Amino acid sequence: MNTRSQAHIRHAMHLFASVIALTAASGVATAESRNYPIHSAGSSRVTFESDAPVENIVGVTTAVSGTLAVDLAQPGQGAQASVAVDLTKLKTGVDKRDQHMRSADFLDTAKFPTATFELTKIEAKGDIQAAGGATATGHGKLTIKGTTKEISVPVKIMFRKVDDQLKKLGFTGDVLRVTGQFSIQLSDYGINVPSMLGQKVSNTVAVALSLTGVAK
Repeated sequence: MNTRSQAHIRHAMHLFASVIALTAASGVATAESRNYPIHSAGSSRVTFESDAPVENIVGVTTAVSGTLAVDLAQPGQGAQASVAVDLTKLKTGVDKRDQHMRSADFLDTAKFPTATFELTKIEAKGDIQAAGGATATGHGKLTIKGTTKEISVPVKIMFRKVDDQLKKLGFTGDVLRVTGQFSIQLSDYGINVPSMLGQKVSNTVAVALSLTGVAK
């Protein structure tokens, strides 16, 4: 084998070793997420609040479903969230108002019964397993009435390993809790408030979420 051939072989082996090293390094950084299906039996809820000049309207539903997923050691790597809110179950405390809210003039729940959120990225700070949990900003796609918008949601993420106390409360696995608040503009989602109702219904709606995921 001549000197030039030997040099080519050494170069190829060096490139191969570099690829293996990069692959190994990538593998170390890969998150191992665990799924926490959302517990919808009253433990999770979403609240919508419209604070207009002459009326404050608060709507609440516990009809929340989906799955949260996170790597406790690396929450910013590989986290996922898929959340669905059943708007047909949203209650404001006044039946007639609820019917109007579900009508085609507003949420049109006959055609669009759910609002959904799909996480695309998360930036987390702190230890999820610590007493105070971790703070994070979740970026994703919120869909209401068939319209999807990119939003960012500041949240707190807390983890608690299942113990006898949680078992007495009916939880069968480790618990992941996510809470947060953000605001939306109804008009961004094709929900236009008539001018005559502008004093009673605000275009800006504050959304608060409290999600409890339970590992299986």
